Parts: sequence; C-alpha cells; structure tokens
Amino acid sequence: MRTHLTRTTALASAAALTLTLAACSGSGSDAGSGPSAGTGSDAEASATAASPEALCDAVARLDELSTTLGDVDPNNPDEAIANLEEITATLENVDPPAEVADAVDTVSTSFRELTDGMTEALADPTAEDAMTALNEAMGSISGQEFMDATTELNEYTQANC
Repeated sequence: MRTHLTRTTALASAAALTLTLAACSGSGSDAGSGPSAGTGSDAEASATAASPEALCDAVARLDELSTTLGDVDPNNPDEAIANLEEITATLENVDPPAEVADAVDTVSTSFRELTDGMTEALADPTAEDAMTALNEAMGSISGQEFMDATTELNEYTQANC
C-alpha cells in the first residue's frame, strides 16, 4: 500500500508542475473553464463510518484516481484539475479511524490547497497571488509534515488493508 499515496503525490506534483509551466508561459487557452461540476459524486459515495475499511476503500479509490491522473493529457489541464478535485474530495469525505485522523486531515488539506491553487492559476495565469498560492501548495505537498502524514497512512494501510 505504501506506493499508493506516494504515487498519488508524485502524480499530483507532476500535474501541478505542468500547469505551473503552462501558466507561466501563458499557453493555457482554456483558462476560463473550470473543473467539471460532477466530480464529487464518486467521492461522496466513498464517505463511510470511521473504520479501517473506510480508509482502505478510500486509498483504493485514490490508487484508481492516481492512475487516471497519470493518463491525463498535459494539454488538457482542466482534466487534470477535475481528477485532482476528485482525489481531494475522496480524502475530504472519508471518515478515518481516530489513530490516523490527523494524518488524513494533513494530506486532505494539502491536496485541497493544491487543487484550489491549480484552479486559480489556470483561471488567471497572470495573477501573481494565484501563482503564489500554487507555489505554496506545491511546497505543502513536498514538505516534511505532508511526507510524515503519508508515511503514517501508508503504514496504517499496510497493517489494516
């Protein structure tokens, strides 16, 4: 299970870097459109009572979504954002066991910052504050707190899933 969250993180980082480069070069021709509105339905279905199974199901869904994110066309940043939004919603909607709730919250918050930052940067690639928020979000998912949280979740899922 350890590779699941790590791979998701790496793919999200790669997607964010792709969008950052596209935003800086001004090549985002679809900058006015946002992620699709229907992405939350699968994530909402994954919200269940606090149990190892609920977290295991969410991690399995994250693995599926990370594969989808890896297949996103770099020329279609809206698709990348839609996939990141679904990853983020999956994390936000799981009710994890108490012993890993803080780790899930840390990962979820970091992904929300990344998703929101990417959405804002895509909407207006010239907005300095949007690019700053995106860069801060990138720092968040590569920071020690995030890495420790993913390690904790990986260890938990290895033991319980």
